[in-house]
Amino acid sequence: MTPADAHLPPLEGADNFRDVGPPPGRLFRSATLQMITRDDARLLAGDLGITAVLDLRTAEESTGYARPVLAPATRYANVPLHDVHEPPHGPGDLLGRIYREHLRHDPNLPIALDLLAMFLSHGPTIVHCAAGKDRTGMVVALALGLAGAPRDHIVRDYMLSGPAMPRVVDRLRRLPRYRHNMDRLPASVYECRSSSILMLLDSIEAHYGSFHGWARSAGVSDVSVAALRAALMPGPSGRPQPRNVRR
Repeated sequence: MTPADAHLPPLEGADNFRDVGPPPGRLFRSATLQMITRDDARLLAGDLGITAVLDLRTAEESTGYARPVLAPATRYANVPLHDVHEPPHGPGDLLGRIYREHLRHDPNLPIALDLLAMFLSHGPTIVHCAAGKDRTGMVVALALGLAGAPRDHIVRDYMLSGPAMPRVVDRLRRLPRYRHNMDRLPASVYECRSSSILMLLDSIEAHYGSFHGWARSAGVSDVSVAALRAALMPGPSGRPQPRNVRR
């Protein structure tokens, strides 16, 4: 857990939920929210002040397994990143190659960054996919990198998904579509290895020079980059801090 999570209770209907901070209370990440309870929804909207949810699941996932029950005023958007398919064999681990393929060829990845920046400019935001590790991990890593977060913070945040994965896998196995994915993909896809996120970061540096070089190449707007930096850089910014919450 991050220091920002010290007073953050777990959700009953979702796993791998955490505050990405510092700075705390702005960007949250999670596994799928489709099974959150009404108490969870009240916690998100009330105590944590969540104003928006960015769902990275495919259209099949988001329509087949429904949107979460959210407070009426909560903004919601589905920007489907490509489903996980094994890319051609090559050096590095499987997930690292998948992340690199998204970075180079997924047209919705820059759209997700633009939309996340807009959401964050209005208030605390959750980004999620199915497990909250891969598609969410890429978007969060890019957002943090564009905001100026150091490399070790990005890796540390990614690795925090590791302890949650047994619970995530157990929950997803109850759903036919995800159970089918688990049966056809290597077990390593549901593991959390530093080599995977490091391969993404190394690819950004090798092929684009920097996070900002990738953003320019992918078409992420300068306005979005500035908004991510304003929202996610530690220090005073006039944004509310999270309250101590109880269950």
